[in-house]
Amino acid sequence: MNQFNNEKFHKDIIPICRDDELIVIGTLIHDFENAVEYVNEIKLEHFHDLNHRLIFRAINKLLLNEKINPQSIINYLTDIGKLDQIGGAYFITWLYDFNLISQLPQSIQRLTEVYKRREYYELGRKLNNSYQIKSNGIEKLIFDAVENIESNSIGGYVEINKSIDVLLDDMTERFENGTPPGISTGFNDLDEIITGFEPGDLIIIGACTSHGKTALGLNIGVNIAKQGLPVAVVSLEMPSNQLNQRLICSEAKLDCQKAKNNELSNKEMNRFFKLAESVKEYPIYIDESRNNTISKIITRAKLQCKRKKIKVLIIDYLQLIKIGDTSENRNLELSEITMALKRFALQENITVLCLAQLNRKASGKAPLISELRDSGAIEQDADKVILLWRPEQDGIRGKEDFTGVALLNIAKNRNGKTGKIKLSFNAKSISFRDYSYYGGFND
Repeated sequence: MNQFNNEKFHKDIIPICRDDELIVIGTLIHDFENAVEYVNEIKLEHFHDLNHRLIFRAINKLLLNEKINPQSIINYLTDIGKLDQIGGAYFITWLYDFNLISQLPQSIQRLTEVYKRREYYELGRKLNNSYQIKSNGIEKLIFDAVENIESNSIGGYVEINKSIDVLLDDMTERFENGTPPGISTGFNDLDEIITGFEPGDLIIIGACTSHGKTALGLNIGVNIAKQGLPVAVVSLEMPSNQLNQRLICSEAKLDCQKAKNNELSNKEMNRFFKLAESVKEYPIYIDESRNNTISKIITRAKLQCKRKKIKVLIIDYLQLIKIGDTSENRNLELSEITMALKRFALQENITVLCLAQLNRKASGKAPLISELRDSGAIEQDADKVILLWRPEQDGIRGKEDFTGVALLNIAKNRNGKTGKIKLSFNAKSISFRDYSYYGGFND
């Protein structure tokens, strides 16, 4: 007996939630960038209407290669000969009436509940006809069904033998290829302590204003992109043209201020344009939306993870991110933000590198982890906390010459050791290098 053909099942036992299905597909089609964060919560089986399933399947097919909008859905359904079946192009356009992002979470929740009821009803029907099945077969039927019904599209329990097999395969590949466990930051001494960037990590780089946290974040991003690994950059403080100018000057070892003031010589301009062509080839994607709410940032980044296979997300900087329009308690708000970023890193299996400001107490001395501005929760949620200090910027003079020297304090490393290292800093090109390379900026 087909569960969908049972009239009593339809009318009395299981509500169909047709409007909720329309809200889900209507919002996904007409406002996908804001709705993308909910895609992983939806299964094809959640839809009762077979035409709605067809449209949702089209959305998932197009997700990696094209923008989701009414025209792309119409084109896809036309190509596979299914447009007339779902009601034609008019139906896709008509779905705009159901573009209701504010109601989407509740509609998904109701669809999930109805889906579970349908599946449990079907399980009960099978059990009612299970007199020929042995008891251990019934037990397996129940557990398999419950596992499938209660699991969503991501996460869930994994058998240890399977997860260990994944670990052994990963370690074997690293051993045979001689590759380090994490993604290299491009700074040898830093990699030695933190073993590179690991997927699922939330990493914080904290510094006072004008000490170079943006430059360090960008340098790391470029170093990772040079390895062929896609990097996304969310700059909440600097427009993309300024960001690109910094990237090129850093790569070309040119004076950023001279480039900004249009004072480069002909030779320097030629070098700038030459390096610009190289930088254009790096797999770096810059978020230009300027929207600083955490939900919008994660939504857009999630889309890039699906389309561009992003490995590292860099955010500049934490204290500019908001939950909404207002906040009664900034510390609690930042706690929610860092927890959301950590969850996102785990869900997408990427590294999130978030730059952060230190408070005024950190000025003029080596900073402490407790001086991360606005929230102690940053320290709790982060897997690694790196504190950047340039004594020269604070006018520190002593026995040691701090000219062109940056100090990094790896103050927290959840899965490894802590420690302090030096980097070389070039104030003109606003760029960092390994300390062992000190003096090499003039080559």
